[in-house]
Amino acid sequence: MTTLPTLFEAFLSDIRPQDEHNDAYKEGHETLRDHLQTDDDIDEFYVADFLQGSYRRWTALRPQEDEKSDVDVVFVSDLSSDLDTDVALENASHSWMNTMRGSGNRMPTPTRSRKRRWKSILS
Repeated sequence: MTTLPTLFEAFLSDIRPQDEHNDAYKEGHETLRDHLQTDDDIDEFYVADFLQGSYRRWTALRPQEDEKSDVDVVFVSDLSSDLDTDVALENASHSWMNTMRGSGNRMPTPTRSRKRRWKSILS
């Protein structure tokens, strides 16, 4: 007879990301975070970065069919009021996009709403 713990373990193995997903997530966030920590264009206002969200909490679900998953990386900045946030946004977003494209990862094209969201974070 199958026990409840055994059934639950089987359920978890069906919904958790597989090793190849976790490897891709790790490579992507490490590439981005390494670049953030060493990029001269954002050094002026970079303070730290950290992981957040389902990947960090080990609650991520395996993507289904053509779905994409993400890893939430929080970028902590020290923007002063005299720094132009548009310039900071452009530097950070170009730096990020160039890093991720160089790593071979498929990245979304920046959109106006994404830039606004980034700007609200930076402001």
